[in-house]
Amino acid sequence: MTATRLEIDLTALAHNINFLRSKIGPQVKMMGVVKAFGYGSDAVAVAHKLQDLGLAYLAVAYAPEGAALRNAGVRLPILVLHPQPENFQLLLEHCLEPSLYSPRLLKSFIAFAKAEQQ
Repeated sequence: MTATRLEIDLTALAHNINFLRSKIGPQVKMMGVVKAFGYGSDAVAVAHKLQDLGLAYLAVAYAPEGAALRNAGVRLPILVLHPQPENFQLLLEHCLEPSLYSPRLLKSFIAFAKAEQQ
């Protein structure tokens, strides 16, 4: 049985980003999505490459992924697509931006933030 192997070619990634930029123009900001820890790839290496390529934003699925990128020195704004109330503190500690996609989640985050200020 042959093992499955994933290879990430950072040179190809750069080529693809530059190709997209040539089609959309320099005024359009780009966001790189490295959720699920890069689906088994080296999310940190990919995030650093996207940062070096001048992307405006990164997105991850959950706050611990964003915290791991911050701990690895990624400075770009990071959107957390599925913020969970149990990770709100992690969002604040690592300057991550939650996607507040429902009134219930928004209210929960506001209540948490107010409690933190007291």
